Amino acid sequence: MRIVLAMLSVGAVTFQLRFLAAPVKEVKSQPASAVIYFVKAKPSRQHGELVQMTVQTPTRRVSVKTGKRMAL
Repeated sequence: MRIVLAMLSVGAVTFQLRFLAAPVKEVKSQPASAVIYFVKAKPSRQHGELVQMTVQTPTRRVSVKTGKRMAL
């Protein structure tokens, strides 16, 4: 029983170390001179004004073969 518990503990520690090392590795792989651009928000409408959004659905041409697969 002790051997199984020891193996489980070793596996858990290995998983945690890999999980914690991944973000550190990701941060190190990013370029050192990253440029960040901030956008200034300019609200052009008054509060409470209704904004109408129109949705333009593009028409797609689908082949018969694709249509059969979509129907499944």
